[in-house]
Amino acid sequence: MIEDRKTGSPVGCLIVAALLSACAAPPAEVDRLDPSSGPKATAGLIPIDPADTGYTDVQLYAKDTVTPDGWAIHYLVKDDSTRYNDLYIRWSKGGREGLFQCGDVLLMRRYFIPEFTGENDSHIFLEHGCATGCAAMLALSKDTLPMGQDIPYLVDQDLPRGRFVHIPERSFSLDTLEVDVLDLTRKEEHAVVFGGRCTLVPEEGCIDSVSFEDRQVTLYATLLDANGQEVQEKHAVHIPTGHR
Repeated sequence: MIEDRKTGSPVGCLIVAALLSACAAPPAEVDRLDPSSGPKATAGLIPIDPADTGYTDVQLYAKDTVTPDGWAIHYLVKDDSTRYNDLYIRWSKGGREGLFQCGDVLLMRRYFIPEFTGENDSHIFLEHGCATGCAAMLALSKDTLPMGQDIPYLVDQDLPRGRFVHIPERSFSLDTLEVDVLDLTRKEEHAVVFGGRCTLVPEEGCIDSVSFEDRQVTLYATLLDANGQEVQEKHAVHIPTGHR
């Protein structure tokens, strides 16, 4: 059962490992029935068996993929009692390999499974649901030691620049609206606190629009003042270019 956004936490994907050290093909779905191209069992992890009725419709979302930049993405389960609960995502290229655990995601609606949606020079992006009416993005880094970060309650995104606007959980209990602007390239997160009140659920409905520019992210919102009157607010976050 999926909990209401106000009372429950998002279905999170948790990092379990980032392995090995560092040292294009067009997008293609990996044939998991071919032993030469499919993922190998590692540390008790095995490919999802398409003939297993316990995984009905899972493969419509959990599609093994090779990204345009040549990163292989494989969906795995652990060969134990958790095989119908937890999903593992492994991404690799050359000597670089990372592993991410999505705990209990197979017990949820299928759109909670992260699906490849794009990439930039530093990250691979997989979108998924995180609660009723909630969108999230799983960002998998291409670092020497690849790591993953799940970004829930998305308001807007700029994948080429690796920037995201989302509602942090700490905002849920506040009278005012607080939004985070995350820059994955610079590994920075900027908090924006609005003066007016947001009475909508989910809160991202109070954000009218987001403008992404090279050195700035601008947020526009319609909120309520102390007298219950609508007010428009604009906040700009300045972000230097380049890596930190």
